[in-house]
Amino acid sequence: MKRQHRILSASIVLAVTLALAVPSAASDALVFSGSVVLDTPGYWYGQPHIGGRYIATYRARNDGTDRDVVVHDRQSPSTPLVLGAGDGIDQHSTDVSGSRVVWISNAETDGEVWYDDLSNATPPARITTDTRDDVGPVIDGNTIAWIDGLGIGRKIRFYDLERHAAGVVDACNLPNGLCIDSGRLAWMDDEKVAGKQGVYVYDTETTAEITVREVDSSVRRIVADSVDIHGDAVTWSEYLVSTDDKNIWVANVRTGVVAQVTNNVATQPSPAISGDLLPWQDDRTGDNDILA
Repeated sequence: MKRQHRILSASIVLAVTLALAVPSAASDALVFSGSVVLDTPGYWYGQPHIGGRYIATYRARNDGTDRDVVVHDRQSPSTPLVLGAGDGIDQHSTDVSGSRVVWISNAETDGEVWYDDLSNATPPARITTDTRDDVGPVIDGNTIAWIDGLGIGRKIRFYDLERHAAGVVDACNLPNGLCIDSGRLAWMDDEKVAGKQGVYVYDTETTAEITVREVDSSVRRIVADSVDIHGDAVTWSEYLVSTDDKNIWVANVRTGVVAQVTNNVATQPSPAISGDLLPWQDDRTGDNDILA
């Protein structure tokens, strides 16, 4: 195993501990207990998200004929809410923030963004009415954001539920991995700048955009769905084209400091960040483990 380096600046408001090996059960490894939350005969479940008391996911029939949005209430777990059961239409790509749930419905020829607030009796509402194939909705607080298509030149759009105001991030090319925190959008983009891949942050209130990092795409690449944001901290995974060794990076958008967290001959994608904690998937031991 290549020697690991930590490259961190004191001005980054993060405390990142890099584990050299996964602890065994005898060395105080974390042990989780739990129970089955959702299990319906004839269906499988995927892509769960949690927001407070609610877990939002989707379920698909084993024969592939229908996908539905399912919301599990941890305070009233006996009867999950199912949106779209048996309608023959695909509802999928869920996200949740508090009592607010968003998803994509394929009731039309193109995907549309839908929304429901579980705290009131108002029926679900369609957010988009365009002819584009909307994908990847995310929600945090009052703000819903999504990508308005699959082709080159697609844009990021957002909607404020309180102000009933829509907005758009025009300067995009191939945005991927859209995420949101407190009105800030973060994503990876390919060829937004010619010959570059980059990580970008956009403030939906001020409309200010920050270039977090850009790399020469002939030399380095950013893992498309690896971006995450919380507060001032943004994280992602990137790699040298010549070696394909994916490593974790982090930045502070307030100070502008960018740092490489891992430098390891391994695949280290899928970081996540919340407060001081930065976990990621890591295969340096030969298995896919979670380090933090």
